[in-house]
Amino acid sequence: MRSYPQQNITFAVHADNVVRSREHVCIEALSSLNHFNRLFDAHAQSDVDALWHLLLCSTGNLHVLGLSLGNRRVISNRHVNASASWFTKSWAVGGDVSCYGAGHSGGSAGGDCESPQSFLAWPVYSNFITGDPGGKKKISVLLEAAKRGQDVRGVMRDRGYSFPFHFVNWDTAQGWVGGHNVMHVGQRHFSSHVGMRREPAYMWLSSWSTTGRRHNSRWLLNGQVSVGANQDSVSLDWMTDSCWRHVFTNDARGQREQGSLEELLLLARGGHRVRVVVGNMAAEADVLRIRGGHLSAQLLKQLSPVSSAKDHHHLLHDKARWSWQVVHTTGTIWRHEVLLGNHSVVSETRYSSAVSWFVDTRPWSSIYHTANNTIIAGSTTDIGDAVVKGADVRVRLRHVTDNGDIFAPAVNLKIEGGNSASPVTSAQVLRYLSDEDSGDTEVRLQGELTWWMTSLGTRGVMSLQAWNTARKAKYFDITLMPEIEWFVNY
Repeated sequence: MRSYPQQNITFAVHADNVVRSREHVCIEALSSLNHFNRLFDAHAQSDVDALWHLLLCSTGNLHVLGLSLGNRRVISNRHVNASASWFTKSWAVGGDVSCYGAGHSGGSAGGDCESPQSFLAWPVYSNFITGDPGGKKKISVLLEAAKRGQDVRGVMRDRGYSFPFHFVNWDTAQGWVGGHNVMHVGQRHFSSHVGMRREPAYMWLSSWSTTGRRHNSRWLLNGQVSVGANQDSVSLDWMTDSCWRHVFTNDARGQREQGSLEELLLLARGGHRVRVVVGNMAAEADVLRIRGGHLSAQLLKQLSPVSSAKDHHHLLHDKARWSWQVVHTTGTIWRHEVLLGNHSVVSETRYSSAVSWFVDTRPWSSIYHTANNTIIAGSTTDIGDAVVKGADVRVRLRHVTDNGDIFAPAVNLKIEGGNSASPVTSAQVLRYLSDEDSGDTEVRLQGELTWWMTSLGTRGVMSLQAWNTARKAKYFDITLMPEIEWFVNY
């Protein structure tokens, strides 16, 4: 979180990865749209649509990298000083840790955090570079956690580097668990802090495995040109969060196998996060849509692996590609494989599969609600206070009634006028691909793959930019006044 007292502005960002530097901690917060134009750099172009990447350390050092969205040109590269407040989220990993947090008074999805896994000491599994397990850890525990839809994180003990797995896969018979991380910009270490690499600035995509193997793929930020790949071996601690509960499983025809679809929809409408398990893979939904009594989920942080064989499951393609999916409670799944370099579509597949749906059991509260530029419930002070206290925020959007409700995490929060009686809070939803109808209840990604980059605020106004993924061209930039509901979890 960064404060500007002289301008009465506060920013709140989420850590995409964490690294320790001596006695200090640094975090990367990636991809904010236009928030920081000319705020850090008076000479940066303010009329250029730009994505901003931040690397903040507890030393007060802040590295800011701004890239224009159109041609990916670096428009700002600055090292400044910043004051910040730091917040952490406890995972249910020990007997004294609750999914509900301090002062819980309801609003959760219930949960299984009293299960034996809740009382396991961290980590649930460790592997050496050889792939051998560390201590007395059993791979069966990690396998079970992955199957149950739990969040999984990795920690490199020798580097003090911690990161989430955006995609998790496994093979019970072969006895391995793997995962991908796609939110990391190359870093460099200074004497007391960490910054982003400048020459060249690249994003680092990584695929990890309990076998000890890792595949790294690096791509320039300004052009998404490959700057190399390599394989190596790493020791890793694997962490899991048991604050997730199975709610519903549908078969390939969309029929109920277990649980309740109605409960899944109810919890999604209450702001809860949702994770999806299909076969031997799991991921958290980037975007949820409820339409026609069914739920669809966009999964947008998965890379396409070369193989599922034990010796090759960690490998990524030489020409790395995304595997973007839209998963439905009807059993229908759309999968697009898209090259990273030019975002051309390698394949588009529609198939059916059983799907298990998991919901986080932490309490979420509806705290603010607007429609047609009118406040329906809550106050701007409520949402501003929640952000300042480090709350996670999610939003519900409805701008076309027939298309149902959209749920997504709200990121890059900014509070202006925090000392006034009516502070204004704004947020962004950036990881959302434009979709279109594919039946009464289903949607698919549009043929021209397009990012919908949304900025919205407590005044009830939403700005929507549409960017073609392949041509890096902006289709339109419009302003809407949709129905917006804000949810928070401390």
